[in-house]
Order: sequence, then structure tokens, then C-alpha cells
Amino acid sequence: MSWRLTIRAGSKVEREKLETLDEAIFFARRRLLELAPTARRETARAFMREITPGEQVAARLELRGPKRARGGVDLRGDGTSAAWTGLISKRPVEPGGGEDALSALARALGRT
Repeated sequence: MSWRLTIRAGSKVEREKLETLDEAIFFARRRLLELAPTARRETARAFMREITPGEQVAARLELRGPKRARGGVDLRGDGTSAAWTGLISKRPVEPGGGEDALSALARALGRT
């Protein structure tokens, strides 16, 4: 059993294959910290709508594992990150006490 991590940042796509969920979360955390300084975005405009930095996804880290476990973390344009599970329909994962987005994702994926 292994985990696949896909990292999308701008037009770049990276893929890694890792043996355990812990390794995948560790590698994802390292990449998230590397990407964070370049994540900042300005407010964008599309037609008549303004899209705030918090609504923009600067980078997406997706994990796929055994038993159809799917989830990821979005690094937003305001520097925050949000975890989710699912593939087609993404369900937000709320961090518990003292958790960051990746810890919350690890907890959610560890249950599957």
C-alpha cells in the first residue's frame, strides 16, 4: 500500500509516491512551507466579481491512498490553508484543538 501526493502550484505539477500516510504528510508539510512565501495574491477581478485572496487557491496538495482515501490541502492567496476530503465533492475538514490543516487531514485520512 502506498500514498500518492500531487502538488499543483501555478502551472507546475509534481508527483511523489510515498509508503505511509505519515511520510506523505511530512513531505506535504515540507512542500507547503516552501510554497507559502509565494502564495500571496492580490484581489482579482472576473467580469463584475471581485475574488479576494482568501478565495483564490495558490497551490493544491492532493493525497490518494489505499481504500479510496482521498483528500488534500489548499494553500490560499491570503496565506491560510484549508483541508478537505473527497474527490468529486470536496468536504471541508475542520482542524481540532491545536491542529493545522495537514494534521486535520492526517486525522481524517487515518480513519479510512
